[in-house]
Formats: sequence, C-alpha cells, structure tokens
Amino acid sequence: MTYQNSSLRACVFIDSSNPELPNQIMNHSSHPFIKPPFPPLIDPKDLLIISKDNKPSRSPNAFIIYRKVFLKTTRDQGYFLPMTIVSSMASKSWDKESDEVRDYYKKLAKEAYKYRTEKFPKKVKRRRKKEPWNANIAFQNDLHNTFFD
Repeated sequence: MTYQNSSLRACVFIDSSNPELPNQIMNHSSHPFIKPPFPPLIDPKDLLIISKDNKPSRSPNAFIIYRKVFLKTTRDQGYFLPMTIVSSMASKSWDKESDEVRDYYKKLAKEAYKYRTEKFPKKVKRRRKKEPWNANIAFQNDLHNTFFD
C-alpha cells in the first residue's frame, strides 16, 4: 500500500441542486471560485452562541466569522461540502483578501466581543492565597533545632 501526498487527494461532495450529477469529484485545481459578499450581511449579535446552561461561547475571531460567511456563500451557490474542505478553501480565500476586507472582519470580531462582555460581564472572583503546605512542618523543625541543638 502506498501513500500519496495529501495535496493530491480528491474530495467528494454532493451537489443536491443538480440531480443528474449527484456526486462530483473535485481536486485542488478544480475547486470552485467562491468569494463571499463584501460587506457581509451579518450582525455581531448573531455570532454569540448561548448554551443550554446560559453560558456564552467565546466570541469568534475575524477568520471564524469569514469562514461562517464563506460557508453560507458555498451553500447558497449549491455546494454542500464537508467542513474540512470549506475551512481549507476559506483559508486560501482569506489569504487573498485585501487589508480592507480583513480589517472589516476584525472590526466585526471586536464588536462581537464587546457585545459578549456587555451581555455577560465577567464575575469578579478573588482567589484566596493558598497556605503553603509545608509552613507548619518548617516551623516545627525550627523549634526542634532550637531546643535540641
């Protein structure tokens, strides 16, 4: 059994928009060109996910927001790709984006973080300093040495 270079592997996806070609094989050179719309129609408040126990998730960074918009764009164009492929394609697309686009997504990430901290402020907990585990032993040794030396 021989192993091939992972950059040469084929990727299978299902395109449910075309019943005549339900399965298509794509290699890296045949990836469709997908460019998310700019500016994206996404509200920073929609990026916050709250779990069942009312704990918010971390606010996403600029690339994660970009990947989310990229995923929506691929699905709108009829591609239903595995997330590993979408992430790879989004990463390559992100590398080609202009500074203006990247800065816009960074601004969205900051707004999402700000919204999260306003809605769920951190609880201030003061940690007590731990007692050193050997303080009592050291004191007893000093007393022992003082009286028996």
